[in-house]
Amino acid sequence: MHDTSATISSTTVPVPAASLIPVRTICPAPDNSSFWITVSPIARIGRGEILRINGTTNIPAGNHLTVFVYPGSFHPHCRCCYDDQLTADVVVRDEGGCANTFSLWFDSSSFLPEEYVISAADPEDNARSPTLIVPLVENTTPLSVPAGNLPAPVSGSAVLPVFQPPDVARGDIQTIAGTRNGTLYGVSYAIRDAYADAACQPRCEGAKFQGIVHSGETSDGTDRFAIRFSTEDMSPGRYVADLQLICREQDFPVQVWFNVTEGAAEAVR
Repeated sequence: MHDTSATISSTTVPVPAASLIPVRTICPAPDNSSFWITVSPIARIGRGEILRINGTTNIPAGNHLTVFVYPGSFHPHCRCCYDDQLTADVVVRDEGGCANTFSLWFDSSSFLPEEYVISAADPEDNARSPTLIVPLVENTTPLSVPAGNLPAPVSGSAVLPVFQPPDVARGDIQTIAGTRNGTLYGVSYAIRDAYADAACQPRCEGAKFQGIVHSGETSDGTDRFAIRFSTEDMSPGRYVADLQLICREQDFPVQVWFNVTEGAAEAVR
């Protein structure tokens, strides 16, 4: 039985039941050596909800899958089109029986209303799930305002001040937030092991999350963005988030560091 809530800064965020519809799995025949992946149906997403994307697979436990979330109008050759997108690394888990499972917490606060395409793939064996087409609709509830004061802007990049994220216990939801100071650019991000070489961006070995998000006007009138992600599959250690406004090559990336610790945190499973 899966939990239906996640804790973000001591605030419980409900996960809509529609995101947890189980998938009926059919065990492969003993002589069937092909791999398969399924993603559980999601009815729809209300902007600002935190949903769990989960599924089943016969890929062995411990292997890594890549989960993709991107808008139906995604322009792969137009990097300045500001398409919201997310790519995440997840670990396959043994839940007993013939099918293993995987999951990812998806925060929709910084994504614009549209139909989104969701799928999962195994980069090693070329197995890929059927795609889900899920509508994301506007939510009339104003986006929350991150608490605390923004730090002084980083030299040479005055348009992207970011809050210093706190350390987080493994299994909790981490939040990285900041403001775009009213600009119209998307924010690209990559959350990775702090010891991975930054020169390998945008796809570093050990990268857990990367993508592009919009910011949104909050109740205090500022233009802020928030990236929320689960640390469920992140080993204890030091991590860094590389953030940058896309289509602004003169701006240097902003980097913030945080630790993932072992603790008595509620596991996100």
